[in-house]
Amino acid sequence: MFHEVKVLDRYGNIKRIISSRELSRTHWRKFQKLENQLGPSRADGRVPRWVKQELDLEFSEDFIGSIS
Repeated sequence: MFHEVKVLDRYGNIKRIISSRELSRTHWRKFQKLENQLGPSRADGRVPRWVKQELDLEFSEDFIGSIS
């Protein structure tokens, strides 16, 4: 939840009031944009083989342990 914000000029006069709804929309729009930018940093978008192997080893042990 965001609270209404009052933007003041250098003299202390109210320049603009930003509603909580507008703040919320702006926040989540920026959040989604940044989330979409996260991911593999390689230009072709593939995950290196060694990373896959490490993850397979790590999670296969957890998976086998949870079945037993």
